[in-house]
Amino acid sequence: MSVPIDLPLGERIELLRRRRGMSRQVLASLVGYSSEWLRQVERNERPVDRLSVLLRIAGVLQVNDIADFLGLHVEDGRAPDSGQVVSAPVREALHHSWVGADGDAAERDGLADRVRHRLDETVVAWRDSPRRYSRVLRELPALIEPVGQLARADSPAGQVLFADVHRLAAVMLLQVGDHPLALMAIDRSMFAARLSRNTDTRAGCAVTLGSVLLRGGFPEKAREICLAAAAGVEHTIAQDRLGLALWGSLHLTAAEAAAAASDHNLAMRLLDSARQAAEELPDKPSEAVDGFGRAEVDVRLIEIEVRLGRIRQALRQAARTEVTGRLSAGRLAQYRVTLTQAHVRNGDPVAAAFTLLQAEEACPEEIRFNPDARAALTEILRRDDATVRHEVWGLARRTRLL
Repeated sequence: MSVPIDLPLGERIELLRRRRGMSRQVLASLVGYSSEWLRQVERNERPVDRLSVLLRIAGVLQVNDIADFLGLHVEDGRAPDSGQVVSAPVREALHHSWVGADGDAAERDGLADRVRHRLDETVVAWRDSPRRYSRVLRELPALIEPVGQLARADSPAGQVLFADVHRLAAVMLLQVGDHPLALMAIDRSMFAARLSRNTDTRAGCAVTLGSVLLRGGFPEKAREICLAAAAGVEHTIAQDRLGLALWGSLHLTAAEAAAAASDHNLAMRLLDSARQAAEELPDKPSEAVDGFGRAEVDVRLIEIEVRLGRIRQALRQAARTEVTGRLSAGRLAQYRVTLTQAHVRNGDPVAAAFTLLQAEEACPEEIRFNPDARAALTEILRRDDATVRHEVWGLARRTRLL
């Protein structure tokens, strides 16, 4: 048996001890120390600086993978330590995305069609595939390399394609927790979007840039960028559904940024603007990366309440909001991860476990690759509620945290 490798050693010991149904006094006696000594170890207040003691603890707890227990995990296909490990192939591709020789015009035309088709398929996979992370991580390097050639062709269409590929890369990188690389990707995407002079492309990239800045701790800048971009597409929304969806997405991200800055009133006003836009669209997510629609507005309200720390309000709103069939599989899984966090913060590990199992049902890879999901699962494991202990440890094994 193993434990989540993200945990400090003391917490790993406590988790395994609880899993074995062993009291602190019993384990301490078996390894020749006092229960107070073990309490300090488990709280990470005292280091265990003798390998022989660690091996004795591992033996009593029946640990099979000693290296994993000691935090010496070697990559073997299980959950990686961080988003930077996950995204290494994409990082390599991004570092060379401006390198390569231009082909002739006919070759570029054929290449553009092939890349656009492959990108469209990858976006669909990102939204709905149960293996969306694996699929997109595999596809992105093969998409990034050729669009570098197309972007230097002095073609607006090539710049749009470059921007779209790098925007998808930024969205995925943000989800796996590699914020620096996500910022690099969206910066390149925005640069290409400006060169393309395509208003919709620039607005779409601004949505993602706002999300990256928000997650990076710059909510005011995120809100400023999103509202400026929304003003840039406002003249198109009466005739253009895509423009209206982008305008709505920009207001949603701006609302979330206002919430992150603890401005509840502004967040609600911006959310209302997004809701008005969504009411003009069919009640289904758009096919864009953002998936804007009425359901997206509904779940973003709940996520904003969680961000504001209004946990009970968020959970009450969630109880009134039906989202099944209204969100893509990937977005549904993300939303359920947010609800899991809310239940954890509300002190309800049973509801948290049930909701995280629902997230797994929507997209099994969400638990493995999404750092928020891994953190929530780790916290549920730490709470060790016997009601859901079996299910939670099973989930941890299935998602390769164990």
